Parts: sequence; structure tokens; C-alpha cells
Amino acid sequence: MKKIDLIEPIRKTPDGLREALYRELESLQAGVSTVTRARAVGKLAEEIHKSIRLEIEGQSAIEKLEIAKLVVGDG
Repeated sequence: MKKIDLIEPIRKTPDGLREALYRELESLQAGVSTVTRARAVGKLAEEIHKSIRLEIEGQSAIEKLEIAKLVVGDG
């Protein structure tokens, strides 16, 4: 198996995550990566995605609570 080199750092954005996943897929297809590594990368990406989704849902809930307080008059 060939050595896996990080060409560039992974940007900590949704686009960066997407690019990293595609790079891993390409490495797997080229025989540079392994199925085990690709699965690990996929699981990490899934956890990152879950944390982003929870953050967005939490922010949305806070905004709804703030709006409800304004409507009721507690804020």
C-alpha cells in the first residue's frame, strides 16, 4: 500500500468535510487508502455532521424561545 499524504489541511467547514470525503474516496479507488481507513473517515464525518446538526437545531430552538418570549412579553 502507498503512503497516504495530506495534500492540504482540511478546512473546518461543510465544504471542507465534503472535499475530505471525496479525497478519501479517490484514495480508496486509487489503492492508496484502505477500506478500514475509509470506514473510519466516514464514521468521523458522520459524527462531525451530527454535531453540526445538533448545533443548528439548538440555535433554532433558542431563537424560537426568544421569539416566544417577545410575543408573550417576558423579554
